Amino acid sequence: MASVTLNEILSGLKNLGIAEDDIVLVHSSLSSLWGKKSEKILEGHEKCSVTCGPGSPFEKICQEEGKILLIGVDHRVNTTLHYVENVNGAPTLSSFQFNTYVIDYNRRKITIPIYPHLPGLPRAYQRVESILIENKIQVSTKIGSSIVRLIDAFRMNEIIGDIIQRNPLFLIQPWQPWKAKIVTP
Repeated sequence: MASVTLNEILSGLKNLGIAEDDIVLVHSSLSSLWGKKSEKILEGHEKCSVTCGPGSPFEKICQEEGKILLIGVDHRVNTTLHYVENVNGAPTLSSFQFNTYVIDYNRRKITIPIYPHLPGLPRAYQRVESILIENKIQVSTKIGSSIVRLIDAFRMNEIIGDIIQRNPLFLIQPWQPWKAKIVTP
């Protein structure tokens, strides 16, 4: 495995056009959110009834015109697409509410009722790649041996959200159990 220097990484990010004050979400992990507004964006996430829905950091990243940075991975791990589905009518959420728990900084256990995603629902998130490139919403570069994608979250939400409103199943991969590879725990 070839190693990449910090200068190569910084140069690659600069080539993508990332500015110092940009809000950037790396992959799908909110723990790797950076930018001046990152605390504000994360605030209240533990109280959301849909983890990738209204009031979530994914909504705030879109509203604040943040960016999504995918390093060496494609849109199959772009969690912001769950948000885009959820707020634009894709049938991806359970109709049953479940109680989850959060332990706060004072070690208090807080019950949070949520509507989770439907388990096992295959997605076709890779379908967005050509649309994002065509609409100049995504730019890419190579850093070391990795393809790095930078996506404008606001514009992605607008364009892909519009497609989902017209076709709620756009990002859902049809599943045929008779063709599925059986996975046992």
